[in-house]
Amino acid sequence: MVSKARSPCRCRPGLLANTDAYFAALTSYRDGEPEPIVTMMSYASFAAVNNGRQLVADLHGVCTGWDDRITARRDATAWKVADLLLGQPIVDSPMLQRELGVSAPVARRSQPPCRGRGP
Repeated sequence: MVSKARSPCRCRPGLLANTDAYFAALTSYRDGEPEPIVTMMSYASFAAVNNGRQLVADLHGVCTGWDDRITARRDATAWKVADLLLGQPIVDSPMLQRELGVSAPVARRSQPPCRGRGP
């Protein structure tokens, strides 16, 4: 799996699911009543955690699917490219060279086993 993943908990979608309630809670906060916005942030945080868990489950499914689709040796660079694609779905040869520390020919050869191998 990708070890460089840094993603904060995204609460905005939970807050913006009901914009009328969100703006009302902001107005209440401005009027000195913090409870509505704190409550909304709490619910939005739980929604973000659930969304994150679903994303992780989906990514595990993608990785499992690669086991059947990528036929390169287990120590081949193509597997490192596949792991990199989890956090960066669009790559090119210079990026692979930089991120994986491989030569240009190795970077070019490692792309075909992964190309078009999405979920």
